[in-house]
Parts: sequence; C-alpha cells; structure tokens
Amino acid sequence: MEHLDFETITLLNQLSEIEDAIFEYSEFGNTEPMRILVESPEYETILLKRFPVSTKNEIIEAICLPEYSADRARTLYPTDKIVFCCIRRSPTRSDPCSHILYAYGGSISCMVNDISFTISEGQTCIFNGVPHSFHAQEKSIIISCIMSKDYLKEILLERLSGNSLFSTFFARSLYSKSSSSDYMIINTQESDRIKHLLSAATYEYMERSLCADEVINSYVILFLTELLRIHIHASNKTEFKELKNNNLSEIIQYIQDNAADISLASTARHFHFHPNYLSTVIKKIAGQNFTDLVHEAKLKKACILLRHSTKAVRDISNEVGFQNVSYFYRLFYNRFHCSPAQYRKNLIDSSFQSIN
Repeated sequence: MEHLDFETITLLNQLSEIEDAIFEYSEFGNTEPMRILVESPEYETILLKRFPVSTKNEIIEAICLPEYSADRARTLYPTDKIVFCCIRRSPTRSDPCSHILYAYGGSISCMVNDISFTISEGQTCIFNGVPHSFHAQEKSIIISCIMSKDYLKEILLERLSGNSLFSTFFARSLYSKSSSSDYMIINTQESDRIKHLLSAATYEYMERSLCADEVINSYVILFLTELLRIHIHASNKTEFKELKNNNLSEIIQYIQDNAADISLASTARHFHFHPNYLSTVIKKIAGQNFTDLVHEAKLKKACILLRHSTKAVRDISNEVGFQNVSYFYRLFYNRFHCSPAQYRKNLIDSSFQSIN
C-alpha cells in the first residue's frame, strides 16, 4: 500500500507539471516548459499516456506545427466522456460539462460570475456547467474530473437514482436551459476515503488497464455517494439536530421506496414528525419540496421500466403511481423533453448503434 501511495502521488505530481506546461503553451505560446519535460526521462512514460502520440518527440510537433491545428484541441484537452487530470490553472471554462475540483494538496482560488472564493485543502467543489476560472499555488496537487453530458446521461443518473441530491443537481446540467450559477462546495477535509477514491480514479484513468472504464465508473459512483453522505451528515449535524436518530437520507430513501402510494402525512407519521416540520426540513436540505421528490422518484422508476421492460406506457404510468396518464406524459416531457415512447426508442437506437 505504501508503494501504491508513493506511485500515485508521483503520478499526480507529474500530471500537474504536464498540465502547467500545457497551460503555458495554450495561453502564452511558451513551449519551453513542455520541452523540458519531453527531455526528462522520468516523464517519458506519463507523457505517452497523456498525449495521443507514438513517441514523446511528437508532442511538441502536435501542439506547435500548423498542420496539427485541427487536432490541437483534442491533443490539449481530451474529449472523452470523463477526464481526470491535475490542473493548477485554468482560464474561464464555459463548456456545458460538469467539473469537479478536489484540493488534494494546497488551496484553489476560484471565480464564478465575478464572485471569488477559495477551495481549501481537502475540500471539493462541483461546477455544474457554470463558467468559472481558477488557479492554485505552485506545487499544489489539484485533481480535476470533467464529466460530459453524455457521461452523466448514460452512466451516472441511472446508477445514482437513489442519490436525489446529486442526481437532481447533475440533471440541471442535462436538461436546464438557464445559465444561472450552479456550483456546490462540500467540506471533505476529514475524509481519507474521498482522497483515496479520486486519486485511485485518476491513476486508473492514466493507466488504462483491463476493464478500466468499469473501474473508473465504480470509483466515481463511490466518490459521489461518499460526497452525498458527508453533505447530508453535515447538514443534519449543524442545522437539524431535532432529527435525532433519523437523517434525511433515510427519509429520501423511504420516499423512493414507497413513491407509488406515499403522502406527506404518511411519511411524517412514519418518522414521527409533524407534516409541516418534515416539509420544511426536506425543502431546506434537499432544495425540493415533498411533491417534487415523489414525482422524481416515480419518473426514475418509469425510466427503469421503459429501459428494461416491454410494458405499455399506460401500464408503467399506473405501476409507478400516476393514475392520470396525461399528467404522467406532461411531467415526463417537462423532465426529459421527450415522450415516454420516444425515450424508449432513443434507448433502443442507442443500444443498436453501440452494438454496430
């Protein structure tokens, strides 16, 4: 384990130096930092993993020569569905991706819509498609995870269906048309698990060993689940001590398990709260009212049935708890911008294309 930790830290440091060199070229046209790394034997292995080239000497050509201009953006910033790297500096990002920054070592100064703030060492920040810029101190290690809309849509949201806080948060990146600020800072300083999961995912991303994609996906799910637990635990501890032995994750899980025939009154009775108090707690912590959570749980169940069964849409509507099929259609369209039938067709078409 000590050897793995040393190997991982070495990798993170080397990736940080490489991204610094990329920044120097992309922002200032300065190739000297990259030339120094290319000439260093200890960087040869990681450089060949970082860039889509056959030999390290091609790296300078790939980012400098005019004939490579068409591939320059791909070379400097990969377009994978999920990317792990170690970036200390970045000009304003305005892409629609979700971006996670973890201050592994050192702090990060960030700017979002002319608002500046600091991510302290050990903290995690998630930017959900909002334009932002950042820079960290020299020798810092900042793990960056960039998730495309395709990645969120095809992998995360279905597997995070039980994590209402993050599935809702990321869903806004997929379906919201607004350009409002959307970011979240979570105090993860005391979690060694967060540090391990992100560093291990970064290591796996660069090594690209057998079944790497599945391993990376598993690390990401574990990481986001751990974030959810930390966030809810902190909210319960500091703002809602009245919840005693119950916490919001248990309440949300109860809602998801019983969404078909649940009510605010029955849920409050189950957890021994007054309905008005429970409604306030849910709205305060989850950012949604009770009805929205129930509808979301029903729609997620409907998506699973559309994906994995051949049941008629009307039967699915009834099974998940919508007695009024027209109302189900309207909610489904507002959430996914397509009808249930079109959603199922898109899944079938996508599966067929992946096979071919």
